Amino acid sequence: MVTGCSHPGVRNILKAASKFGKLYGIVGGFHGFRDFKALDELALIYPCHCTQYKREIRELFKDKTLECGAGLVIQL
Repeated sequence: MVTGCSHPGVRNILKAASKFGKLYGIVGGFHGFRDFKALDELALIYPCHCTQYKREIRELFKDKTLECGAGLVIQL
């Protein structure tokens, strides 16, 4: 899932997108998102530009949180 600033809320975005199939990961800005349990089922997490709680997300999900920024290339 690729998001912008996630103003509608990360949980809401994940819920809507999951109607189309299983989600593998999320890339984007999470804004002031703090409902970290919503990320439990994801294999990859790329918190980008406007993610206020990057440090907390990295600490909670060490094995699946990766750096994100301009020029990022993700091979599928």
